Amino acid sequence: MRFVGLRIGDRRVMTLLQAWLKAGIFEEGRCQAVERGTPQGGSISPLLANIYLHNVVDLWFERKIKPQFGGKAAMVRYADDLCLFFEQSTDVDTMRMLESRLGQFELELAEAKTHKTNLGSRTNNETQERRRLTFLGFTIYRARSVGKTVIKTVFQTEGKRFTRAKTLMKQRLRQMQHQPVEVQARAVNQILRDHFNYYGLAGNAKKLQAFWNFTWREWKHSLSKRSQTGRLTWEDFKVLLAKHPLVRPRIRIRYSQLASYTRL
Repeated sequence: MRFVGLRIGDRRVMTLLQAWLKAGIFEEGRCQAVERGTPQGGSISPLLANIYLHNVVDLWFERKIKPQFGGKAAMVRYADDLCLFFEQSTDVDTMRMLESRLGQFELELAEAKTHKTNLGSRTNNETQERRRLTFLGFTIYRARSVGKTVIKTVFQTEGKRFTRAKTLMKQRLRQMQHQPVEVQARAVNQILRDHFNYYGLAGNAKKLQAFWNFTWREWKHSLSKRSQTGRLTWEDFKVLLAKHPLVRPRIRIRYSQLASYTRL
């Protein structure tokens, strides 16, 4: 609460937050007291966690770590997921420093999700897999353009996320299989729109197109299964798509817009 108190001076708000944290949680019909931290799934937990990590990690990196590299370093954090970027390799053990910093505030890194990688040019004996980074559902790596004159940062939907997205789409189609076509079209387009808005980053066009192709095939298959006159023909399905078109994939953030974020 000390970090919250740095920005909030109203004692009534502080008292309300403390009462909220001590209210306990219901699990399997029983109330359990919260001795420390914030309850998982609590409405206030994400906000307090961000405030805590802002003071513990964000400010520490900007004021203590980044100056050591002359500004040639950056950090990206979303909730409790973060990446540290350095323009050049260094002898400074930033991992150990981060672990030490978190330990001061009774936090620790998840070892299974923590690793180092070099996104620069790979050597002849190095596989491309060792030069990849997975973050927030994206596989990120550096690659040369078609003419091999420019090195670009590529963002692709991470494999497990892609599989999960397809599974969820298939389940949704099965759930609404017997609903009117126009209702299905609106629901499918909403899923597609959300998917493309999130994953529509530079370098991900093939994955977006693959998800769109998977969707129309599964939708055609789902509509065929409910037909009493046999499978839906491709000609009939094209007529249906003309009347209820699916949202096409699109790249929302292109390389020109990413330029300021990929200088490291």
